Amino acid sequence: MLDYDVVSGGPLENPYRLKQFHFHWGANNDWGSEHTVDSKVFPAELHLVHWNCSRYRTFEEAIMEENGLAVIGIFIKLGRHHEKLQKLVDILPSVRYKESLTEFNYFDPSCLLPTCSDYWTYSGSLTTPPLTESVTWIMMKKPIEVDHSQLAVFRSLLYTAVGEEEKNMVDNFRPLQPLMNRTVHSSFEPALKMSNFKKADVQAG
Repeated sequence: MLDYDVVSGGPLENPYRLKQFHFHWGANNDWGSEHTVDSKVFPAELHLVHWNCSRYRTFEEAIMEENGLAVIGIFIKLGRHHEKLQKLVDILPSVRYKESLTEFNYFDPSCLLPTCSDYWTYSGSLTTPPLTESVTWIMMKKPIEVDHSQLAVFRSLLYTAVGEEEKNMVDNFRPLQPLMNRTVHSSFEPALKMSNFKKADVQAG
């Protein structure tokens, strides 16, 4: 369960505290997610990054160690306007340029969780450097929906600073990686045989 900024239970033996959350998205709606299901790619993916505060003293230490991190991944698809996400979308133009900062308070990211609690889980790595094998991935089965205008604001962000030639922040995801004999578990009874599910239906970073 996610209780404000702590997640526990399921595949996790200890409580994990939320450190940060971030998004990955593509330049268009044909790609953007770092995981796929049944070879389906989503235009964006949200990661809620937690660290094992019971076993390790700091987030930096947890990154490098076994069972150090737990990341809740949420697929994002185009659909209805996401009212609770809009508070975040509204402040994005104020940090459009590289190294921009703004104050952002009173936002509970658990409001972005899907209504269905079914998930897949596996032991894997970070999808950004240092790419350490320290992550328990918890990928939610049900996507959340956002509309075109909300996703367009994410795509309007820039890799560049004020005064530099503008380069849009898009395709900020790691390409799909082979499962490498990892075992993927589900919290629900899968419709497919698990052997087929593990080999073909989830590509993971």
